[in-house]
Amino acid sequence: MTVYNGLPSYGDLFSRKDDPLELHNLWNDENYSEIRNKLIEKIFHENLNAQSRYPKRLAMS
Repeated sequence: MTVYNGLPSYGDLFSRKDDPLELHNLWNDENYSEIRNKLIEKIFHENLNAQSRYPKRLAMS
């Protein structure tokens, strides 16, 4: 799955099993909407986990 910054309603979602050449984008296919939403949530949480839990220091005291 691929999501694009600035294009919230567009992305790429392919079935690696049924479409190994990635010719048929399933992003807007209602049959895959639950899978798409679960993957978006997973990416969101992985992104949060990759960030520092503390604010970036801007000045020394």
